[in-house]
Amino acid sequence: MPPKIPPALMNSLKRKAAQGLNAAKTHVVDKGKDLGAKAVDKSKELGGKAITKTKDLGVTAKDKLKTKYADYKASRTPIAGPRPPSSAYSGPGVAAAAATGAVAGATMAGVASGAGRRRTPPPSRTPFGYTPRSESKGKGESKKKGGGGSNFPFFGGHKEQGGGLAIGIVIFLLSIHLFDTFVLGISRFPSSMLLIIILYIIAIALICRVQGLSFAPWRDSYYYWVGLLCVLFLPLVVSLLRPFSNLIPDFFFGLWPFFPIMLGIFLFSESSFDTGIFHWGRLYYEVIFWVIFFILLLGHIVIPTQLQSAPVAVLDHVKALWDIVWDSIVRMYEKLMFGYEQSIAYATGKYYQGTVENQGEPLGIYVEEFEPTEEEIIEGTPLYALAIITGKTLEDPIHLKASCATDDGIVGTTSPTELEIEYEVADTIECQIPSLPKGRHQLILTLTFNFETWGYSPLTFVDKGAWRAMMAEKKDILQELQITDDPTMTYSPGPVSIGMMKMNHPIPVEENSNLSFGVTIGNDWTNGEVERVDKNIIMVPKEFELSDCSPAKETFFGHKDPETDEEDPAYNFYLLENPHVGRTFKTSHCRLILKDKDALLGLEQKAIRSFIVRTSYQYTMKERSSARVIG
Repeated sequence: MPPKIPPALMNSLKRKAAQGLNAAKTHVVDKGKDLGAKAVDKSKELGGKAITKTKDLGVTAKDKLKTKYADYKASRTPIAGPRPPSSAYSGPGVAAAAATGAVAGATMAGVASGAGRRRTPPPSRTPFGYTPRSESKGKGESKKKGGGGSNFPFFGGHKEQGGGLAIGIVIFLLSIHLFDTFVLGISRFPSSMLLIIILYIIAIALICRVQGLSFAPWRDSYYYWVGLLCVLFLPLVVSLLRPFSNLIPDFFFGLWPFFPIMLGIFLFSESSFDTGIFHWGRLYYEVIFWVIFFILLLGHIVIPTQLQSAPVAVLDHVKALWDIVWDSIVRMYEKLMFGYEQSIAYATGKYYQGTVENQGEPLGIYVEEFEPTEEEIIEGTPLYALAIITGKTLEDPIHLKASCATDDGIVGTTSPTELEIEYEVADTIECQIPSLPKGRHQLILTLTFNFETWGYSPLTFVDKGAWRAMMAEKKDILQELQITDDPTMTYSPGPVSIGMMKMNHPIPVEENSNLSFGVTIGNDWTNGEVERVDKNIIMVPKEFELSDCSPAKETFFGHKDPETDEEDPAYNFYLLENPHVGRTFKTSHCRLILKDKDALLGLEQKAIRSFIVRTSYQYTMKERSSARVIG
């Protein structure tokens, strides 16, 4: 049996073992902390070195890329011929190919012996065509080896990225277009057609050559062949449509010189040249399109008169186009000024609207057409213009006075000078102006006539006590009383509009109710103005009266019509002072007072009464045309 260890010794050994274990743990922890701190420091150091190295490599790579790109730009020459597969691509240049080893050396040997030919990778397709990515030899090597085949000295040689050739093609395309336009007159006879086809096929060949495209008509050069078809057949299509449609504007051939179709396709499809002519060319197309069509669409309504398939006098049409553009600018300015005056009037006064009655059956005087008998007048001869006038009235005849002049104050004579129109009449007025100096002249036909516009509005009135009771019970008063009429002023067609203040519907009233009442007299036509108002009459039902009208003061005539002296016991007549309407509008406000509630409602829950406004006035309208006087 082993000797028994005394308890005191056992306890002492246990304490020492525990102390040793604790000391070992502390040592391990401290050692671990030291190693961890060293590892973190080492990682930071290595990370900093890695970042620095990466930055250095990035800068070096960027510099190398810049250098290679500069070499690429300096050595690039567009290459003609068919596209080989991408595997045949040999690198950015002959020098780089020689450095790649024996394979590149063999390639160089083939090129040097004349048996080889530099190849290009397949071009990348863009929405408008192909953008070549090939990289070719420099100018010196291209001349020495003869492999490029696309350096045309008569186009000024290759500038940066083939710019010289591109500019040459632009000039060539523009020359073809000008020749077709001003020499051939866009004629499409067999002789001119053949000549244009030959010239444009040569142009397409040059375009495909400078872009590195193959000459397959329905693959790479698709857009150019479509452009050629437009150039050849668009004038024919326009001419063929002439007998069947009047929607083709006469200024079409005037616009033709400003839109070279093939040149536009070339500028918008070619993206491989970083030259200013492409940027300016595209900007030209955008500006000329928006400016011309914006002015023409907003300022002028064009009615076609002549289209031809034979040779066209394009220069004359260009002059006519300028006449239309200038006339459109003048008209647009007048419309803008009219809109400005209307806006000021709306901002400074209340405007009450109405609804025109039978809008499809216009009343008044209308000018269907006003044009000179000849587009160009010889200097020293009188100018004649004809206007087709239509007039329609319901009751009183229209007395019309006509005059004509030019925009620079030369007065002409009209025949007839006066017309009387009853019911519905169409007639012509001839304007004769004595000899005019050379240049462009605006013709102004002025028509002054009398007219009358009627307006009426039915209003529904209910007892105020009954109205309050229904509102308290949250009943729909319109449904309960079967009220459907919309209280809107409806006025007869013509140059003047009549509007009335919108009121609550139905209108709750009690004895001596004092209501607001407003009426607007407005100019409704943009090519004329109200010269003067002769009579402005308001007819209110006999149960009501007007008072305190402003700014036009009222005059009470009882039941007698101040215009006809006829009696109408159902209405009270008020004659307001004549407002100056001019090109805008005038609004008058009054107080509408109910004098006899029992006579209005009686035992009924509602009463409908019509309020009538009649305005007699003199109106002046102007129609414009233009003519050119030549020597």
